Amino acid sequence: MQKDLVICQIPFTGTDYPLMAGAVLKGIADKAGWSSIVYDFNKKYYEELKQHELGRQVTDWLMNETPDIKILDYVKQMFDHMSDKIISHNPKLVAISLFSYCCKTSAIYLSMMIKQKNPKIKIIAGGSGLYDGVEMKTDFADHMKRMKLFDHYIIGDADHSFYEFLTNNKNFAGIDSASWEPLSNDALETLTYPNYDDHDWSMYQRVSIPITGSRGCVRKCNFCNDILHWKKFSFRTAESIFQEMLSQSEKYKIYHFEFSDALINGNVREFRLLCEKLAMHNKKTKNRIEWSSQFIFRPKNQFSEVDWDHLKESGAVSINVGVESLDENIRHDMGKKFNQSDLEFNLAQCKRLNLPVICNVIVGYPLEDQTSIDKSKKWLEDNTQFNDIMILNLGGTMAIFPDTILWNNMEKYNITLKAPTYNQWRNHISTPSLRKKWWQELYSCAKQNGFQVLHTFENSIILEGLTLHEST
Repeated sequence: MQKDLVICQIPFTGTDYPLMAGAVLKGIADKAGWSSIVYDFNKKYYEELKQHELGRQVTDWLMNETPDIKILDYVKQMFDHMSDKIISHNPKLVAISLFSYCCKTSAIYLSMMIKQKNPKIKIIAGGSGLYDGVEMKTDFADHMKRMKLFDHYIIGDADHSFYEFLTNNKNFAGIDSASWEPLSNDALETLTYPNYDDHDWSMYQRVSIPITGSRGCVRKCNFCNDILHWKKFSFRTAESIFQEMLSQSEKYKIYHFEFSDALINGNVREFRLLCEKLAMHNKKTKNRIEWSSQFIFRPKNQFSEVDWDHLKESGAVSINVGVESLDENIRHDMGKKFNQSDLEFNLAQCKRLNLPVICNVIVGYPLEDQTSIDKSKKWLEDNTQFNDIMILNLGGTMAIFPDTILWNNMEKYNITLKAPTYNQWRNHISTPSLRKKWWQELYSCAKQNGFQVLHTFENSIILEGLTLHEST
C-alpha cells in the first residue's frame, strides 16, 4: 500500500520494549496530513541476531564496523529485506531514526540500498546517533548529505521541527543545522501523543507503552551526555502525563507504561502529584495503570517513607537507578549526590514494598582500581538482605564519550584513547583487560551472594571486544 512516509527504527539497540521515536514521528505525520507506516527493524534483527550463528560477528560489525567476510551474505540479505519493505510503499520520504551511535553503520548501508533501488525517494535522518559527540556536531550527517545518502537531517528534539519539515518549512531550527532549541515546559505540555497503531506488540518481551514526562536531568554526572543535549531540565505537569496515560491505555488496552525519562522524579512536587493521581485512579478501576522508569535515589529528608508508600500505590512495578558505583568515593567523583546511608535507606524502602530496583553500575571508572572493586565486593557480601529486590546491571564497562565532562578532562584523569571504540581507553591504573577482569569479579561476587545480574547480548559482545581490540 502506498504511503507518503515510511518511518524506520534501525539496528542496533538492545531493547525488550518498543522504542518511542517511530510512534512520535507517526503522530506528527498524522497532524501534518501525511500517511505513514512504521517499521521496527531494530527489534526484528535484535531478536534474530541473538539466535543466529553469526549474530555476534554481525552485531560487532553494526556497532564498530569490524570487518568479517563471513557475514557478507547475511548483511546483504538484511539490508535487502529492509530496503525492499520500504520501497514497496513507494514513499515520498523515508525517515530513519538513529537511537545511538551504534545505528550509524545501518544508516549508511540502508540509505545506500534505498538510493540504489529508487533514487527518487528522499531520506531524512534524526536521533541522538546522528551526530558526532554530545555537543551535536554534524560531521557525520553533513558527510551523508555530501554523499547524497541523506537529503535532510534533524538535530535535537524533532517534535516541532519534523512537523515544520513536513509542512514545507525547511528553515526551522534543527533542520540541516546544528542549531536547535530544546522544548520548554509549556511546549512539552502541548505535544501530539505518539501513535503506536503500526506496532506489533507481540514482538516485545515487555508489552509497555513508552511515555515521556521530562527531558534532561537535574544531576551533572561527568560521564553522561544528557546534560549537554538538554542543558536545562524540562518537565510536564502531573496532570498532562496522567491524561496521556489514561488516553493511551484506553486506546491500546495496554496498562503498563515505560517512561523514557532520564529520571521520573526530577521535579519532586510534580512526581508526588502524579503518584497521587495514579493511586486514586487505581483504587477505583479494575484496569490498574502500572509503570516503570529510571529514578534517582534522594536523601530521606527529600523523599520520605510516606512518599515511597505513595509511589508503590501509584502502580510502580520496577525502577531503574544509576547507582554507578558501590564505592562511595568513586560515586562522589562521578557527581552522584547520595552517600551509603542514602543508598541503603532507599534500598530498604524498595525491600519493604517488594519493589524490584535495577541498579546500574559502571565498572572501570577512571579512578577505580582493585581497592575500589574490593570495596564493592565487600558491600555485596555485607548487604545480601537486598538480593531479592536489587538487580545489578554491570553494563559493558566504562566508555568515555565525546564532549562529556570526562572527555574534556582526560588530562586530569591521565586518559589516553585507542580506536576503534569508546571502551578502548587506558590510564595509569586501568586498561581494557583489567576492566574486563573487574567486571568478571563483580559478576561472580554478586551471583555468589544471591543477586540477580543482567547480562545482555550486546554487553557480552562489548566485553569480548575489550581484549580483542586491545590486542589489535
